[in-house]
Amino acid sequence: EEYWVKRGNGKHYYYRYCWMVGRKKYRRHIPGGNSSSPLVIYRKQDIEQEILIGRPPIKILELISQFK
Repeated sequence: EEYWVKRGNGKHYYYRYCWMVGRKKYRRHIPGGNSSSPLVIYRKQDIEQEILIGRPPIKILELISQFK
């Protein structure tokens, strides 16, 4: 999902991966810059592909940790 952070007079947009365990919602920031960065857009597409394949959240979190 895309989310924003207010800094100064503007909003800065970023992407994060969200998943649920039971009724608890967890979130992990996708590193690489703001949502208009080509690198982050590419990483977001990689994560979306993993979700479509049906990978469990633990495998997707391993992928995100490799981005750092």
